[in-house]
Amino acid sequence: MTFEYRDPDGALLRIRPLPGISAVLIETGPQGCAVPADLMPDVVAGARDTARTAALRDDLAGPSEQPLAEVLRMVAEYVVESNDVGGLDCNDLADRLRAAGHPLPGDEEGETR
Repeated sequence: MTFEYRDPDGALLRIRPLPGISAVLIETGPQGCAVPADLMPDVVAGARDTARTAALRDDLAGPSEQPLAEVLRMVAEYVVESNDVGGLDCNDLADRLRAAGHPLPGDEEGETR
C-alpha cells in the first residue's frame, strides 16, 4: 500500500513501505508538501495504514507497536510544525528520527548528516 497526498500547488507527499523491513519511507519534494490542518487526520491515517501493511508483510508477530507509535507521533508533529512554522524540510524529520533512536534504512551506524 502506498499513501499519496498532493497539495494545491502540486507538491507530493508519499508514504510507502520499504521492501524487506518493517518500515515506511516518507517522501516529499525539495519544498515539502503543505498539508492543510483539516486533512492531517487523513495523512496520519494513511501513514498508520502504510506502516501496518509494512509490519504485517514482514512479520505477523512483529515487535511491539510502541516504536511505531513514537515514529508516527514524530511524523505527525513534524507535518503540523512544517505547516505552521515553515522552513523545515525532510532532512529535519530524518534528523529528529535519528536523534530519537530511529535511524533511517541505509544509515551507517554512527553516521550523522
